[in-house]
Amino acid sequence: MTTNEVGRITEAKVLARLIEIGKHVLTPFSNIGRYDLLIDDRDGKFIRVECKTGRFSKGCLIFNTSSRGGYKHLPGKDYSKDADMFGIWCSVTDKVYLVPVSVAASGSMMLRIEEPNERSNHSKIKYAKDFQI
Repeated sequence: MTTNEVGRITEAKVLARLIEIGKHVLTPFSNIGRYDLLIDDRDGKFIRVECKTGRFSKGCLIFNTSSRGGYKHLPGKDYSKDADMFGIWCSVTDKVYLVPVSVAASGSMMLRIEEPNERSNHSKIKYAKDFQI
């Protein structure tokens, strides 16, 4: 499966979950912006959602919070001015998570799914369950 195909599956999973929870979701006609979906809260506010595919590793969900636009030699560009939320889907959990761009780490972010070991600094851990929709 190509990365484009995986990205389309992720976008479809996020879109479906948002609709299931009663959100009014719009999809851009073309790829002119740096977001994939737009939530209309029907109060005059729009929330831009950038969809990302999560990877599962060592008890955590990991996703990229920046993009190189398909060019590996360029530095990653964050989404702070281009999106409001990350919509993440992970095939291992088959769940969708909605993470504000403002709380996302730079470059990539980890959300803990499994409980950490006792030596971990629990105050710095962000749990996936807190962002699950």
